[in-house]
Amino acid sequence: MDHKQKEKLKSWLPWFGAGLLLFLVSRLINLTLIPIFTDEAIYVRWGQIALRDAAQRYISLTDGKQPLLIWLFILFQHLPFDVLFSSRLVSVSAGLFSFILIGVISWWLWRDKRRAILTSLLYLIIPFFLFFDRLAIYDSLLAATMMLCLFLTFLLVQTLRLDVAFLFGVAIGLARLTKSSGLFAVYLFPASLILLNWPKKSQDRLRLVIRWLGLAAIAVVISEAMNTILRLSPFYHIIGLKNQTFIVSLAEFIKDPLIRFWGNLRGLSDWLLGFMTWPVIVAIIASLLNAKKHFRQKLFLFTWFIGPFMAIALFGKVIYPRFIVFMALALLPLAADGAVSVFDYLKKKTKRYKVSYLLLAVLIIPLTIDLKLLFKPALANIPATSKNQYISSWPAGGGVKEVVDFLRQKAETGPVFVATEGTFGLMPFALEIYLQTEPRVEVRGYWPVGEVPEEVLIIAQEKPAYFVFYQQKQPPPPNWPLELVAEYPKNEEPYALRLYKVVP
Repeated sequence: MDHKQKEKLKSWLPWFGAGLLLFLVSRLINLTLIPIFTDEAIYVRWGQIALRDAAQRYISLTDGKQPLLIWLFILFQHLPFDVLFSSRLVSVSAGLFSFILIGVISWWLWRDKRRAILTSLLYLIIPFFLFFDRLAIYDSLLAATMMLCLFLTFLLVQTLRLDVAFLFGVAIGLARLTKSSGLFAVYLFPASLILLNWPKKSQDRLRLVIRWLGLAAIAVVISEAMNTILRLSPFYHIIGLKNQTFIVSLAEFIKDPLIRFWGNLRGLSDWLLGFMTWPVIVAIIASLLNAKKHFRQKLFLFTWFIGPFMAIALFGKVIYPRFIVFMALALLPLAADGAVSVFDYLKKKTKRYKVSYLLLAVLIIPLTIDLKLLFKPALANIPATSKNQYISSWPAGGGVKEVVDFLRQKAETGPVFVATEGTFGLMPFALEIYLQTEPRVEVRGYWPVGEVPEEVLIIAQEKPAYFVFYQQKQPPPPNWPLELVAEYPKNEEPYALRLYKVVP
């Protein structure tokens, strides 16, 4: 590295240091303010079980989920923090990787410092990424692995080197070990043909395509070899069955291709606009309209977004906003390019300070949502689907901490039994997560709960017994042998987590 290169590197250090500090503050402050919710309870509990029993390393496959996130939970749960905090650190770490890598990708594409810095800044402040970087679920990790695939795609088509193909294969393998959506890295690779520098002679073009195909085949083989380790589990086949829950079969699609398309497309578009905010969408459109410069790169980035986006709209049976996190991330270099281009254009037409005010006004919209997510998440203006699932409705874990504290206090004077509404999900897993080290507290799930089980009534004659309900809008019938101890309303009435004492 010569002196000039060292000076260039040094010029990046203040920006990197400031960005790193802002990232850590935005992701770590009040990290457990949103209570544990259904999906997190399942995944964190799997991590605990796998940590204590090596035979359960593939426990996630019992529900058709890939294991990489759970394996990382095993590592992070060794940290001396609250188990939810430690598990959410996995997503924070994945987000940090994406924060750095998306800036690198932007620099690689535009060779412009402003655009690269703005790309990472957008990742920092856009509510979509802030929100999911702070939750212990799959999507932040998937986004990180997919961004690695995206970067290595650019690197591979530029260098056509064998070592890059190996790294690309490993990246695809990691994405596939995270979630089935990792296969999009394979499906989207043919679009990289538009990035190749095509020679004029037909023979040279043929050699180029053959080499490109050979390197792509090597990458796919490596990823398939990595994915083969899942076959060590007898539950490998459940992944395919689980995918059928979310994706229509080919026969269903052929029968009526558009039956879900327009509804899905409307929902996905609303979620994208709600989480990305309209100024960012406008900047993306501005970049695409200015397609004369870097046309191929812009087309490829947009393909990385629109391909999976339309696939989910066409084939999605059950969809959630988190499904589009990784594809939305590919839009950030476009947003940065569009914003800088508009800024430069307006700077020529008007005074600079007026343009700065405009830029500040645009940033206020996502920053306002961010502040509410960090300090008052129930008031954050995010799509209702996500707010209900994670914060407001029955899957949210409001009241779990209070119930755990209550049961621990009761266990100080003797054995305690607690029954829960549900055998898989928030209950009983959230209680098991925090009470697994309390030998005096026995947690047992029941489903369905049409009445208080006879077993619970018998146990209540021997020791204090409690029952937790959380999925129903209405409390249990008044003639049930239950006495209300505490009620913790969710933000969306009339859902509440209710703790009852069983009266035998």
